[in-house]
Amino acid sequence: MKGIRKKVLRLRNRLYRVIMALIGKLWPMDGRKVVFDSFGGHAYSDNPRAVCDALLEISPHITPVWLFTRPEKERQDMPDRVKPVRAHSLTAVWHMATAGAWVLNGLMPHYAVKRKGQLYVQTWHGDRMFKVCLHNSGKHGLPDVDAMDLAVIGSDQGEMFFRTAFRYEGELLRVGSPRNDRLMAPLPGEPEKLRQRLGLEMAWGVALYAPTMREHLGHTKEKQDIGALDFVRVLDLLEQKEGRPWRLLLRAHSTVSGLTGYQSDPRILDVSGYEDMRDLMIVADLLMTDYSSCACDFPLTGKPVVLFQPDLQQYQELDRKLYFKISDSPYWAASDQAGLESFLLDMDEEKARANSRAVLDFFGTDESGRAAAQVATRIAAHLEKD
Repeated sequence: MKGIRKKVLRLRNRLYRVIMALIGKLWPMDGRKVVFDSFGGHAYSDNPRAVCDALLEISPHITPVWLFTRPEKERQDMPDRVKPVRAHSLTAVWHMATAGAWVLNGLMPHYAVKRKGQLYVQTWHGDRMFKVCLHNSGKHGLPDVDAMDLAVIGSDQGEMFFRTAFRYEGELLRVGSPRNDRLMAPLPGEPEKLRQRLGLEMAWGVALYAPTMREHLGHTKEKQDIGALDFVRVLDLLEQKEGRPWRLLLRAHSTVSGLTGYQSDPRILDVSGYEDMRDLMIVADLLMTDYSSCACDFPLTGKPVVLFQPDLQQYQELDRKLYFKISDSPYWAASDQAGLESFLLDMDEEKARANSRAVLDFFGTDESGRAAAQVATRIAAHLEKD
């Protein structure tokens, strides 16, 4: 069945490529239309969402077209002006062929044909990271690197992997990751609004656990076992230390079907279905993860990040190589439950702020807090010119 499915996809891609090329020759571009895609159509989120929101503010005539695998899904924060379209449909092909610009945070579809005059903005979904990019892709770089017109970055490491892993030689807009603007300065009342939506009291402490995927689970779509981590002990410790209730949010990676192996407790809430990770980081007082790039963005809040890595050697052997030794970085990292609890007991606001600053400096972070607006301005200027 897999072999048949691959053949069907190859045929579809060839057909769509021909159709896109024909549309590009026969129909003019629509300078009011911009196509957005986040994580291959899985969510209204991340850098493309931040750019879309900013573009709507400065360009009231723009029509954002969003590609979704499930366009019928209700999305609370999606503006009315956004047009949802089913990804990989003929309608999506039409919009990509006639749009004035594309804004993506991953690869463009294999069948996509970029026409002259279109602007392709690549925002990628991690400007700073632990894991080596394109680890299984040889030495040829990002497949669509030649189509990209503008890459958005916010750190020395971001520049490094665009130049070396992606083999991108074009323009880099070093203004920061658009999704991080609100981490640095949430909108007035936004933390309260988000907590209310999630059923969280303002007086509660909120911990967020968001592990990265394991390669084999990304293919099998099985649930990811959290392993040796005892969430109940973590919550009990935090409540005893601070004298207030705590809740724990669990967020599975978008490529796996969920998390399993943890205890049942009313204080533990599975929010894997929540689309935008940025919102969850805004409400969280503490982040726990393993190798996820969210640990590279969360320090912008000044709040503590603790890495739980009991499988560090196994992860590097079976899943992904890392850019650096964790022990050579400023990260608070634990290999077992006792080590994790030791960090949680010892941390305070002052230590967290100092550690966050050290992590940001480690990556050579350069976030403007206005990245979304600056990217949107570049897109608007291009569309107006054409």
